[in-house]
Amino acid sequence: MRKYTRKTNRKQKRAKHSGSLELRGAVWIARWMVNGKRKSQSTGETDRKAAEKWLARQLASVRASDIRATSKKMVETLQLQKAAQLDGAILQAERSAEAEIDKLPTVPLAGLEKELRAVVEGKVSANTVNAYANEARKLADWIAKEHPEAEDMNDITEAVARQYADWLAANFRAVTHNGGRAILSHIWHVMAERYRIKANPWRTIKPIKKDAEVRRDLTREELAKIAATLQGEYRTAFFVGCFTGLRLSDAATLKWESIDLNAGVVTLRPIKTARTSGRYVEIPIVPEFYAVLATIPAEIRHGYLTPELAQKYRERRAALSCEFVEMFTQAGIKTRTDGGKGKPARNVVGFHSLRHTFVSIAANAGIPFTIVQAIVGHSAAKMSAHYFHENREANALAFRKFPALFSNAPKALPDKGGDVIEAEYVEATVTATADTRRATLEAALAEIARDGDEAERKEIAARLVEVANELMEGAMAKA
Repeated sequence: MRKYTRKTNRKQKRAKHSGSLELRGAVWIARWMVNGKRKSQSTGETDRKAAEKWLARQLASVRASDIRATSKKMVETLQLQKAAQLDGAILQAERSAEAEIDKLPTVPLAGLEKELRAVVEGKVSANTVNAYANEARKLADWIAKEHPEAEDMNDITEAVARQYADWLAANFRAVTHNGGRAILSHIWHVMAERYRIKANPWRTIKPIKKDAEVRRDLTREELAKIAATLQGEYRTAFFVGCFTGLRLSDAATLKWESIDLNAGVVTLRPIKTARTSGRYVEIPIVPEFYAVLATIPAEIRHGYLTPELAQKYRERRAALSCEFVEMFTQAGIKTRTDGGKGKPARNVVGFHSLRHTFVSIAANAGIPFTIVQAIVGHSAAKMSAHYFHENREANALAFRKFPALFSNAPKALPDKGGDVIEAEYVEATVTATADTRRATLEAALAEIARDGDEAERKEIAARLVEVANELMEGAMAKA
């Protein structure tokens, strides 16, 4: 049997989207090009027109695919062209912006605080302005000591900013480090609106994790060493910290209006909690602290107890804190850790250590912890607030247990008129009878029963048991 072969368009030059049919036996075979490669496939058709329709469908699919590829390439080309144009426009804008920035005045670090106040005053609260100013002064002081060659804000590079952040981390707690970094970053941002600030070096400084409390207590021997070296207002503020547990912010700005020598109490609203709780604290004046205050002449008992330190705190609070650390170091106290194992050396002794020491001494002396909590502000319990504010006599009695810290404390205390009275008399004035204490505590228990919690009721009940035992012992003694 003779093989019959018929080919179409074999002599014609095929177009891009064309194909051919070839009859093999009874079935038509289709040939066409796909992505530059020849493709051959049986149409499965014996009728020529049906085979042509089959081939047309394949060519249409190839044509659609080519159109999509061409369109995609055209889009990519246009995108590249637009990106190039946009890059050029951005570059031109950056050059124009740099040219405009170069026309702006610079800000010397020495005048940063003044210029900063001029920019932000009226836009933010007075407290925020002062916070910005304090951080600016702290930075300027550090720069003057560590990098005197840096004169302008633009001289603070990322490397210098990291050194300053490391200094903050080594000398202050995490909250101070993170807050200072955030404020300085915002200062650079705000000042860039009016002055020539080319970069913000603080944006790359990451906050550090909140660290555990590293301040340690001071021993009585260490307290004696420090007291022997301090002079003037620094010595007075040191005693305030020892006998009241106040923070440096409150100790340095303590006013005579808050000190009542006749009632034997210091009353003030702590700066740190003034905006949150707003409550006042009352701290009994122990005889040893009374002796310190009584040595100050009556004619100057007005305004700030330590006016020079109050001024320093308002202007250079960080510097004042560092001064106390240096003074403690000069007294022979080890104020820093050794570091090691990838950890930086850190201050573990400073003025805040006096607060820890006060709490420890009071607790070890047997002073009820609720009273100590009410003084240092570590608890917002209703019972603590009530017991402290409504029972001044009982609190004074409790603080009779507070031991003498210094061996050379005065034995006699001058009163407000200049006469000398014995320390035993001062202690006697704060002594309450067991009956009085019982009546006071029962009144407190009645109030706590209305709106207090179980822990508070147990605390008051324990106090009543103590008083009852005292009454029984007294009765047995009389019998």
